[in-house]
Amino acid sequence: MVEAVTDYLYHHNANTHWAYPTSQETDAIIDSARSVLADFLNASPTEIVFGANMTTLSFHLARALGRGYETRQRDFGHGA
Repeated sequence: MVEAVTDYLYHHNANTHWAYPTSQETDAIIDSARSVLADFLNASPTEIVFGANMTTLSFHLARALGRGYETRQRDFGHGA
């Protein structure tokens, strides 16, 4: 695994979703990893999400879910 990561960082590392060869390689690697993990979890690749870390992913999920609630519904534990 160390060799694979080293190869990626030296030869393929790029931002995603751009029209550069290294960006397209990065997108393909992420799509492949998403498919492999989906197979392992018996899920769909569209159900697999990668992010910076679990804290950031949890924050984004909570923020997205919070948009569907009224202000009073979001005030957990504030003695209202």
